[in-house]
Amino acid sequence: MIDTAEKSTGESTLGISPKDFPTLQQAASRTSGDGQRWHFSLNRIELIALVAASALGALAFVVPHDMHTPFAIGTVLALLAALVSNYVGRQRKDDQVWFDGRAIAESIMSSSWRYMMRTAPFNDDATCNHLFTHQLVAILGARPELRHELHGPAPDRHQITAKMRQVRASPLLERARLYRESRLLEQVDWYSAKAEANRVSASRWSWATLAAQLAALIAAIVAVSNEPDLDIIAILATISASFTAWTQLRRHEDLTKSYSLAAQELLAISDLAEEITTEEELASILDSAEGAISREHTLWVARHGSQLPT
Repeated sequence: MIDTAEKSTGESTLGISPKDFPTLQQAASRTSGDGQRWHFSLNRIELIALVAASALGALAFVVPHDMHTPFAIGTVLALLAALVSNYVGRQRKDDQVWFDGRAIAESIMSSSWRYMMRTAPFNDDATCNHLFTHQLVAILGARPELRHELHGPAPDRHQITAKMRQVRASPLLERARLYRESRLLEQVDWYSAKAEANRVSASRWSWATLAAQLAALIAAIVAVSNEPDLDIIAILATISASFTAWTQLRRHEDLTKSYSLAAQELLAISDLAEEITTEEELASILDSAEGAISREHTLWVARHGSQLPT
């Protein structure tokens, strides 16, 4: 699941920008981004502190006697930092804030496009505004723990913005073109960029882990015939374990595959969107596209709680 909240709707050639979506969507997206940054920052501090503790603990036994105490104290402080960061992370539950915020932001984004494209359940002008507002309340109500974390809205903002109303009132072909360019192709670009970034990161961390393991192996071979004063093997093993833990935390390889698949699927749907001539075709394209976009966060929500209303 995971990256997101980090997702945003960039400005398009037709004028759709993040500020044109419901203020609740924007608040949830910002809150999710904050949760993601805190989650990874605290985990990063914990892993770095453990590596530092391993290195300082090993060095404490080989430095001059008068330096032994400072290194021992440094080891204690590093272990304390790791302990505190782990405890703070568990208390803050930033990972839950991250994914709850993203689930809310994604659900509202999908509903907003359905509203603007005049598709079910918002195809009736007489009830669409009431239904949309009610759905926002339901989406937020499904994640009550996030309410006190949300950023407050600007005083002049609305849930149903003027741009959303303007798009909804536009002719079919204009709405179809807007959806293709500002939703489908924007998401293709986002998923493609994220897939490539995760592919590069996966490769770098894989090589870094391999290098640390190889260095530990060489140190172990050397230690067989010549016992070193410094336990470099333990330090390198800790570094390797930390690299592995960070890679598993970031899920680079999994995200590379899922993002690449989503980009390919959305690109195919965007080709079909060029041929839209009826409201029914637009509704069908939208259902296919929104299903593809929401798949990752839907799977996450299924693992961690009940499905958000859509």
